[in-house]
Amino acid sequence: GQNWTEAQVEQLAELGTVGIGDILDYMGTQKFLNRVSKYAGCGYGTMCSRASGRLKETAQMYLDYLGMRKKRGYDMTNSVYLFPRKLEAAHAKMVEECNKEEYDKRTQEVNERFQMIKKNYRKLRKRFFFQDDEYMIRPARDAGEIVREGRILHHCVGGDTYLERHDTGQSTILFLRHREAPETPYITVEIGTEALEIRQWYGAHDKKPDRDRMQKW
Repeated sequence: GQNWTEAQVEQLAELGTVGIGDILDYMGTQKFLNRVSKYAGCGYGTMCSRASGRLKETAQMYLDYLGMRKKRGYDMTNSVYLFPRKLEAAHAKMVEECNKEEYDKRTQEVNERFQMIKKNYRKLRKRFFFQDDEYMIRPARDAGEIVREGRILHHCVGGDTYLERHDTGQSTILFLRHREAPETPYITVEIGTEALEIRQWYGAHDKKPDRDRMQKW
């Protein structure tokens, strides 16, 4: 029922957003677009090669976050819930809240089953830890942290196959993060422990954000 401008329609189409209708009951179209731009740190229609992908990923994360809030019965008129200061951290918190009971049980189980991941952490950190001005990469601290990574990013790294490969030294699971947000999952990397080849790397929903730049990094 809103009167959208042509520019707003184009921006929403650019974001490729799905399921936005319910969310717009709580905020106007322009406010949603402004928030996505603010969280992404870049604007619409810019020449930045990373802007389009970053905006789409941010819009999907924002909708996912708001959907979880709504599903759990939060007051969606409360601006604190609608407009979190840090979207990535707020999204991660909601994912954990939605899955806490199941997650706690799974974490305890895998930490008991795959104890070598924690035991080998310091040795692997000395070998693989690296950071520059923008990003950092490190191995998983324990099996439970790998499960958390998979749940937040919605991919399969938390499955037993990957946990066993890391636990037995067949491969190593590394977490690539923004340096300014070292505890917020961004990209998960699996490398061969001996040959050091990159076997695979994925961000949220099995996507490869900023593919060319991150592959080079």
